[in-house]
Amino acid sequence: MANQDILLDNDNQVRTLRGDFLVGDSDQQHAQSIIEANKGNFLAAPTLGVAIVEYKNGSISSTELSQRVRFELQKDGYRVNTIKVNDFDITLDVQPI
Repeated sequence: MANQDILLDNDNQVRTLRGDFLVGDSDQQHAQSIIEANKGNFLAAPTLGVAIVEYKNGSISSTELSQRVRFELQKDGYRVNTIKVNDFDITLDVQPI
């Protein structure tokens, strides 16, 4: 079953409709937040986060980045069905375990 949460737009701003927060399936949104987050950004899980920005100017391979993303998402209780990394453009399909 998909997780439900308040939805964010592409700029991480809360989405609203007629003055109310939009709520919907949020697993992809959670995965994106984990990929963007630095370790220490989540109070309840301080060791969680990929910190993708740190890799953009580094020498990490797509395979290594894919493994790192998979590991961090699994730590948060997600099954990664597919993951594709192409020059830091990450496409994935996740579902909660």
